[in-house]
Amino acid sequence: MAGLTNKHPQEEITLSRTLGLVDITMIGVGAMIGAGIFVLTGIAAGEAGPAAILAFALNGLVTLLTALALEDVVDCAIIALP
Repeated sequence: MAGLTNKHPQEEITLSRTLGLVDITMIGVGAMIGAGIFVLTGIAAGEAGPAAILAFALNGLVTLLTALALEDVVDCAIIALP
């Protein structure tokens, strides 16, 4: 464990606490894609059976409405910036 020692104890590492418009948008898009497609696809196809295409179309509509809501959040965040 000798390699894990800190050679510069006075040095403090700090991180920048800024998120831009692209960062906020990508977080929202990633959450929608991750939850909507990669996690629940198998469960939704098993429950819907032959109506899976209709279920995916409705999921697309819900995702569109979520994206529009995210757009409003980003607009409010831009207005609130100093």
